[in-house]
Amino acid sequence: MLGAVGLDVHSHLFGVAYAIVSSENNKDWEWFLSNLRECLGGLQPVVMFDRNKALLHAMPKVFGIECHTYCVRHIQENFVTAAAKYGYRK
Repeated sequence: MLGAVGLDVHSHLFGVAYAIVSSENNKDWEWFLSNLRECLGGLQPVVMFDRNKALLHAMPKVFGIECHTYCVRHIQENFVTAAAKYGYRK
């Protein structure tokens, strides 16, 4: 399942769109983001995500390279996991 949420003026999340797809692959993410872009009617979103490889591939194709950012929590988790492989502790 792919999903997109928005943030309102009170910093509350709300569902914008979701889709049930076969897997999180390049083709399905491109399809989902293309439909999301059409539904936004020209609004340019800032998309935050967790560096999913298929999403990394699809984002620039649909929205361009300037409108996305990475989730800091996921970056931190990925860093801790990578550091643990080399014997570093949290």
